Amino acid sequence: MIYYLLTILVSQFFQDTSINGPIRIEGFGCVAWKTDSLGCQQVRYKMWKVLIDNKQKIIGQKRAAVEKLLGPPNSTLNNNEITFYFLNIGYQCRGAKKEEYNDVETFKFGVDYKGDKAVEVFTMIP
Repeated sequence: MIYYLLTILVSQFFQDTSINGPIRIEGFGCVAWKTDSLGCQQVRYKMWKVLIDNKQKIIGQKRAAVEKLLGPPNSTLNNNEITFYFLNIGYQCRGAKKEEYNDVETFKFGVDYKGDKAVEVFTMIP
């Protein structure tokens, strides 16, 4: 019985520490992505496919690790369960207020969370 409990604790420890590490995606420029925080410079638009092609590296990760990679989201839905990042020029580049950001005019990259873990990565095309 003790061996069984110890095995579960050890496996949970290693599972959590592997997920908590930084997300590394070859070909993705984390600093450039964060610098183009509203997508107005089209830098993010050039990188979204790399994220989609590597979505298995994001799914299962904790929110803190995803936000360390992508920065804070531009908008959220469903009590922050779904987060969005602007990818191209849209109303957010024309001085719209943040509460107007959920309109579907701008191409967006999204992350869907269940609890604290990313369960899906997707794009929204207007």
